[in-house]
Amino acid sequence: MGNNNFESKHPRSSDGKFSEKNRKEAGFELSCTPDDWDGGEVEQETDVTRDLKAHGVTQADLDEAEQVAKAEETLDMLEKTYGLHPDVAKAFKEDGTLYYSERMGGMGVLYWVDNKPEYVQAVKDFEEKTGGKVYHCVLTHTEFGELFDLMYIPKKESQKEGDFEALRDHGEAFIAVPDDQLGGYEMGYAGYTGAGGGLIRKW
Repeated sequence: MGNNNFESKHPRSSDGKFSEKNRKEAGFELSCTPDDWDGGEVEQETDVTRDLKAHGVTQADLDEAEQVAKAEETLDMLEKTYGLHPDVAKAFKEDGTLYYSERMGGMGVLYWVDNKPEYVQAVKDFEEKTGGKVYHCVLTHTEFGELFDLMYIPKKESQKEGDFEALRDHGEAFIAVPDDQLGGYEMGYAGYTGAGGGLIRKW
């Protein structure tokens, strides 16, 4: 990537870092120096974690048991509120089996994620990179290609109040969609409703 406007005004030194002079010109002050650092590992912030943070998914970690419990609660709610087939929650609770809903003729037709190796890999990669726990997927065919939505419980406790209620009352869920061209994920809210025992995307 080329220099942005800021860097053209405040160029880096030869080692690629802003020198003390550069920082003063830019109005930056470092709150601590290398001498203040006691050591230890620092969690590297990736594009995914930055995107999560931008949408308010930050702060306290959930352990896997807490994520699974929240996922089960959400699937039970989807069954009760949107008519998601009982087998979806049952299979997830028994051994973690994932279903996906594929929109076909206005219906949400259910399939096992295990039927498609590429979908299994998409879920695995996402969970390993973000720590999220996927509980259901929704496949939508569009004129631009397929959207494979990952509905999940984040590793980081959401600081937004009412996410569960938004899904229950309005069908709005915070999801991730794998993007091969970007080599990552597009994240944001999408709208769903129940149809034929599965879920379909509204927007």
